[in-house]
Amino acid sequence: DEICGRDGSKLSKQPAEAAKKLRTVLKGALEMSNLKKWVADYAKTKLRDRSEIVGAFSAILAKYQRADTAANGPLDFIELPGQYSGNAPPQPSTHVRMDGIASAMKVMPSLRMPKRLLLQGSDQSEYMFLCKGGEDLRLDQRVQLIFSGMNRALAAHGPAAKRGLALDTYKVMPLSEQVGLIEWVDGTTTVKALISAEATHRDQSSIVAGGRGSAGKSKEGMQAQWQRRYNDLYPDNGAYMNRIRSVESARASSDFEAICSTVPPDLLASAVAKMSVSSEVFLSMRSQFARSFASLTVCAHVLGIGDRHLDNFLIHQASGRVIGIDFGHAFGSATYLLPVPELIGVRLTRQLTSFLRPLDTSILLKSQMIHALEGLRERRTDLMRLMQVFLSEPIVDWEVQTRKLSKEQKHNLESAANLEAALDAQAAADDDDNLAGTFRDGSAAASSALESTRTDSAPSARRST
Repeated sequence: DEICGRDGSKLSKQPAEAAKKLRTVLKGALEMSNLKKWVADYAKTKLRDRSEIVGAFSAILAKYQRADTAANGPLDFIELPGQYSGNAPPQPSTHVRMDGIASAMKVMPSLRMPKRLLLQGSDQSEYMFLCKGGEDLRLDQRVQLIFSGMNRALAAHGPAAKRGLALDTYKVMPLSEQVGLIEWVDGTTTVKALISAEATHRDQSSIVAGGRGSAGKSKEGMQAQWQRRYNDLYPDNGAYMNRIRSVESARASSDFEAICSTVPPDLLASAVAKMSVSSEVFLSMRSQFARSFASLTVCAHVLGIGDRHLDNFLIHQASGRVIGIDFGHAFGSATYLLPVPELIGVRLTRQLTSFLRPLDTSILLKSQMIHALEGLRERRTDLMRLMQVFLSEPIVDWEVQTRKLSKEQKHNLESAANLEAALDAQAAADDDDNLAGTFRDGSAAASSALESTRTDSAPSARRST
């Protein structure tokens, strides 16, 4: 903007010297190394808490005001999404309508860069939704549908209902096969954000308290120390795969302990304690965390949901309940589609076990999971009926994955057939060589014997003569 002006307004007024400077800048910007650095810097700065104008994406939405629409026209009113549950006959006259939409929206710093919209309802309330593109959200919608059925099963099971075992769900509205709306769960943050914020706070506190090395440099942060240790052990994916094939169990255990030792195990517990105004509130949040986490773990395991990293767990900052998000890998797909197969169905790391102390996981988790699974088994027929929708209408992503896997399997079968044919041909050639060698050896032996016979018979013939 300093050289060209906003939208190129200064280009026509620039002297020749400025044009030369512009060419130099553009030449350097087009180099791949500079471009890679620019993209990395942009991702760190510009994508964080980035805001955009709704009008840049949709002029109709930006200008929409229900008060300005024609009566009985095509846009007479727009209902807020997610008001049809299917549990009772709809009553559109009681539904909340959209009066307008806030002019600014927030772009989230993730791979798909979803946009958070703020809709203004006719009940004088504001509703936030996440508009996400590039994914078929029907899978997330159906997972939420099955979660609702599982909640009914848990509520009908006495021991599970007595312990308050239930799942926290949210609305998902697919608009097409590539875009949809997701209800924004307010007052939550990811478990990863909690742990990272606490780790950063401790790093800064140690520096303020005089945490300096012998050379006068600041101590290395927890996350940087963990990343450096991990990179030393596994500099690339090839090294990681080679370790899997060759490393012994004792060495793998020692490497794992070395990496874990760089991060304190009580970061999550400390973060939740800071959100609690008293020890009673902390105990209540811990109890709600354990109950919701046990319910989510069992239900996700039944559906084969994977890719359960810390960014896919939300924690409600007021109650401590856990909410699962992003169900792109379900029915076991994480075991064969992810670069590192996810083979463990339960996430139970040191951060979680330390948060539950001094009680053991068998008290706060195991018993709750047993009752949750019992409740699901009692209503397994109803749950199987809900899952029939996956068979009647497959997800687009599943069809793409099926074609890809079918192509890979066909290629593997062809490669195996070619390899088998090559081995058969090699074996046949070896057999021919062996037969030829045997024939040559036999012929040589026969010739040698015949020559020996001739040699032995020659003196006898001369003596008889």
